[in-house]
Amino acid sequence: MLTPPKLDAILVALVGACTAITSPSLLVASPGETAVLPGWKLRPATTSDDVHQLSQPGADVSSWYRMSARGTVMAGLIENGVYETELFYSNNRAPTADIDTI
Repeated sequence: MLTPPKLDAILVALVGACTAITSPSLLVASPGETAVLPGWKLRPATTSDDVHQLSQPGADVSSWYRMSARGTVMAGLIENGVYETELFYSNNRAPTADIDTI
């Protein structure tokens, strides 16, 4: 099975939307309660930030790709202009460019 280069090496970090990052308010108030994440951010796995620091409120994720709440990794990369939107059925199995070369 062909997989796009480096996509499996991308670290996906669930970080609340910008408002949740700047104000550490809880999405849920009690155990068992659920909520939809307002958004998340994505960065290449080659970044060497300390994971513990990234989980703290106020972590600097300004250089990360902002992703829609209910989107896939590929949809987010297209949304952020990393890949073109011309991924049709006839060519969606072709390897994509290495994200580090874009």
